Amino acid sequence: MTMTAMPAEVAPSSVLGRQTDRGFLVTTGRALIRQPLGVIGFVIVLGLLVGAAFGPALAPRPPDALAGSRLLDPGARGFPLGTDHIGRDELSRLLHGFRQTVVVAFAATTISIVLATIIGLTSGWSGGWVDLILQRLIDAVMSFPSLVLLIAVVSVVGGGLVQLIGTLGVISSVAGSRVVRSAVLNIRTEAYFEAARAIGASTGRIVSYHVLPNMFGPLMVIATLNLGTVVLVEASLSFLGLGIADPALPTWGRMLFDARPVLSK
Repeated sequence: MTMTAMPAEVAPSSVLGRQTDRGFLVTTGRALIRQPLGVIGFVIVLGLLVGAAFGPALAPRPPDALAGSRLLDPGARGFPLGTDHIGRDELSRLLHGFRQTVVVAFAATTISIVLATIIGLTSGWSGGWVDLILQRLIDAVMSFPSLVLLIAVVSVVGGGLVQLIGTLGVISSVAGSRVVRSAVLNIRTEAYFEAARAIGASTGRIVSYHVLPNMFGPLMVIATLNLGTVVLVEASLSFLGLGIADPALPTWGRMLFDARPVLSK
C-alpha cells in the first residue's frame, strides 16, 4: 500500500508579511550600523529641511520688526540672542534666515546638477570637436578664482534672490561637468554599453537606461559637496554686501554684514 505525500502547508500571507518586514528592518539596521557617517549626514540634511520649513513659524517676531532697544545682550528679557544695531530680534532673523539660506543652497545645487549633467553628458558622449570646445571653455572659466568670478557676475546682474541662485548654480556647475564627463567616458568602455549599441538600441534609450542611472553616485557626491559650498559662498557674498539686497529677506551672511559696523564696539 503506497502512501500519498501530503502537500506542504503554505504559510499564511500575514506571516510572510511579518517575516518580510522583519528582514527589511534587520537589513536596514545593519546598513545603518555599517555606515554611521551616512546616517549622521542624513540627520543633518533632515534637520536643515525641518529648520527651513518650520523655522519662520517658530520665530517669535517678524524678521524686520523693531522689537526692542538696540544692541541688547544675549539673554535679555524676551530676546534670547539679543537685538541688532537697530533693535531687531536676532533669534527671529536667524530662524527666518535659515529658510533663505537653505532655499538658495538647494535651488542653486539643483541648477548646478542639471547643467553639469547636460554639459558633461554632451561633452563625453559627442567627443571630437564638441568635446574639445566645451572643455576649453570650462578651462577658461575654471582659470578664474570662483569667488572673484562670482563677485564680478553678481555685480553685473544684481543681488536679487533669483539672480543669486542662478549665478551660483551656473558657476558651480562647471567643475561638476568634468566629473560627469569622466563618468560618461568610463561608462562607454563597459561591456553592457557595447552590447546595447550592438543590438541597435537608440541613443535616448542608452542614455536613459544605462548612462544616467550609472551616473547617480557621482551626481550625489557633487550635490552634497555643492550644498555646503553654496551656503558658504552665499554667506561670503552677503557679508561683502553682494548677496540678497532685500532687507526683508534676511540671510545669515546678511546678518554678519549688518553687524560689521558694531563688531569693534
